[in-house]
Amino acid sequence: MSSQKKTFRARELARKLPHLSRSAIAHAFGVARSTIYLTPFKQAEKDKALLARLLAVKDDFPYYGHRRIAWELGVSPNRIRRILKKYGLKSKKRKRKPRSGSRSSPSGIPNLIKGRCPLWPDVFWAGDFTEFVYRETIVYLATVIDLRTREIVGWSVGFHHSADLVIEALKDATAHRTRLPEIFHSDQGSEYASLRAQEWLRVQGIKPSHSKKASPWENGFKESWFGRCKEEMESPNSSETVEKFIEIIHHRIYSYNNKRIHTALRMPPRKFYEELMKRWDALKKTLSTSVY
Repeated sequence: MSSQKKTFRARELARKLPHLSRSAIAHAFGVARSTIYLTPFKQAEKDKALLARLLAVKDDFPYYGHRRIAWELGVSPNRIRRILKKYGLKSKKRKRKPRSGSRSSPSGIPNLIKGRCPLWPDVFWAGDFTEFVYRETIVYLATVIDLRTREIVGWSVGFHHSADLVIEALKDATAHRTRLPEIFHSDQGSEYASLRAQEWLRVQGIKPSHSKKASPWENGFKESWFGRCKEEMESPNSSETVEKFIEIIHHRIYSYNNKRIHTALRMPPRKFYEELMKRWDALKKTLSTSVY
């Protein structure tokens, strides 16, 4: 018997035999006690109100699944899943595309982060870049992500993919954080394996780390972020100018960092970073007082 039929029969029995315990009826039919008191009209009104809030979230984040919508609205994921099914709504799905491996030669730099998980921000950073085609112009975006907080801490945009592009993204990251990471991870692209990029890392005291050749999954956080970014952004050619499109890229990064709920964090990356830093400050205060 379906749950709807069970609820209907439980309500009918409670109506015909009002002297019976509602809890006992609910237990006998295996339904929640509260559902016995809800009339179809009241439930429909509640569903419509929740639907309006749900649609407002989906307008801003069309790729949100039922869990992230539930976290955003502060309700049960089961309620959101029921509403989505009731009204025939579905979230947009990412298109999985096969990835070809890097064709650059091995750099000789090992993967220093494999099998390791940082406990605090600014321990492991990772970098990568991608391209957007705006009419006849190629726009390159290089980003740096903190692997603990999943926040994009630095980025740069240019019309050429070079060591300068990735170094500018790293400089931007250092300007937004108060300390440098222990390790910077990337693939073996010529931009990251270049002498200029390696020298910049050495001067800053940051250890380089590279994924194995033709192993994009070893830099999976960046691969995943670029995939979502491209699918959730509007077509580059819909912008009036290339400058307007670059502005859209910056707004997308800001929204990801500050508004979009990250599934692994259950909150936006920037908020997660601030929560960690509060805990870090409290820990330092405790350690300093215990010394004395």
